[in-house]
Amino acid sequence: MNAADAAKLLNLPPDAPYAESEARFLELRANLEEKIGRAPTPGLKEKYRATLAEVTAAFETLALLNDTTALPVLGKTGSTVAGLADPAPSRGPSTTSGATSPTTPTPARVAPPKAPAKKKPAQSREFIAVSAIAALVLIVGGWWVLSTRAENEASRRRAEAESQRTTELARAEKQIAEETKLALAAAEKAERERAERRTTQARARLTEQNLALENTLRVERSTERALSDLQSDLSSDRTNADLAKQVKAKAMYLRWLRDRLPDHPVKAAKSLAESAISNRAPEAPALLEKYAEGVEKLKQELKDNQADPEMVATLEEQKKFADKGDAVAMNWVGYAYYNAPGIPHNEALGVEWARKAAAKGSAQSMDLLGNAYHDGRGVEKDEKAAIEWWLKAAQLGHDPAYLSIGLAYVYGSGVNKDVSLGIDWIKRAAAKGNVNAINLLIEFYLGEWEPSGVDGRDEAAALDYLRQAARLGDAAAKQKLQARKLTW
Repeated sequence: MNAADAAKLLNLPPDAPYAESEARFLELRANLEEKIGRAPTPGLKEKYRATLAEVTAAFETLALLNDTTALPVLGKTGSTVAGLADPAPSRGPSTTSGATSPTTPTPARVAPPKAPAKKKPAQSREFIAVSAIAALVLIVGGWWVLSTRAENEASRRRAEAESQRTTELARAEKQIAEETKLALAAAEKAERERAERRTTQARARLTEQNLALENTLRVERSTERALSDLQSDLSSDRTNADLAKQVKAKAMYLRWLRDRLPDHPVKAAKSLAESAISNRAPEAPALLEKYAEGVEKLKQELKDNQADPEMVATLEEQKKFADKGDAVAMNWVGYAYYNAPGIPHNEALGVEWARKAAAKGSAQSMDLLGNAYHDGRGVEKDEKAAIEWWLKAAQLGHDPAYLSIGLAYVYGSGVNKDVSLGIDWIKRAAAKGNVNAINLLIEFYLGEWEPSGVDGRDEAAALDYLRQAARLGDAAAKQKLQARKLTW
């Protein structure tokens, strides 16, 4: 690019001074950089960058020309170099006009002029020096221009690369954010769908359990109808003793149903499960499972409390004796109401009769009271009270009480834990022929039962108790001895 083209590109006159060129260049560069920053498309940005590069090259061309025109030039005057004074001509002695000499005048000596050839070497050295300076300036200026142009180009490329990296990074971040948002949305949707499926399944199972409970609770109405039919039959045949027993048994079972079912725990479990499922509570599955277990327990409870006509008849006979103060009858009635098969259970009533029998010295009733207080059935749970009743029964030689006391010491239930003392109590029960105690000792001495980590392995003692249990008719003990090829 020549000076004219450069000046035209910058919209300057060809002889514009450097300061004007620089000001114009800075103005154009600022405008172009602003346009580059605002350009909406990459193609337009590239166009503005190309224009900026041309403007920069034009300014650098004018700047280089300004640098070279400022260099000293060779101006010759005669045989001298510009800026150097001509040497003064040699002059001989002068004479004064009109002066005479008494002697013969000596011709004046005139120094011969120096040959011009002797001045040429100095002029050549000056020219070479100036040329060298000019060349050096041109080289340095050219290097500066090229270096500046290279730096500007490198800066531009770095800026472009940084801009591109920033753009790519922003694009990548935006893409990651969008992908993350989509993934979260998909995960939330999947979780909602899973929750909805769980809720649907829970509702279906709740409906199933409600139907099962409803069918189970219909036993009261079916028992009422059955009792009505039996009473109708009995009114037609009042001499039928078996029919009379059935009427009494059915009536007793119906009374038990009416007393037990209204406040049965399964109804509370049902309400909790329904509320949890309706509110989508996290504990809903556990409460639903508890409700289902309650329904199954109710079914078994209804089955276990079916009244057997013969047992009901026996109970009525024993109550007659119990009402007269017979301790054995009182004990029988207490056990019958507490947990006897064929009699609808009434644990509180069973405990009441057991107290009456215990007051008359019944060891069995004392043991029953110990069990009731230990399990919290028919009375409020009280492990210390249980120990007291078991000790009373043990003082009367009741071996099941020995076993209960032994287990209480082994596990620290109502007393301070003492495994050794507990084993001694169990041995006392076994000595009285208590098969349950004997089997516990067999497991203890075989290492199958390690209460509180106590290892009581003793093969000889285990064999002795195995033989004792086998002689008492325990089938499991006989099998273990046969497996060892031993007799009892």
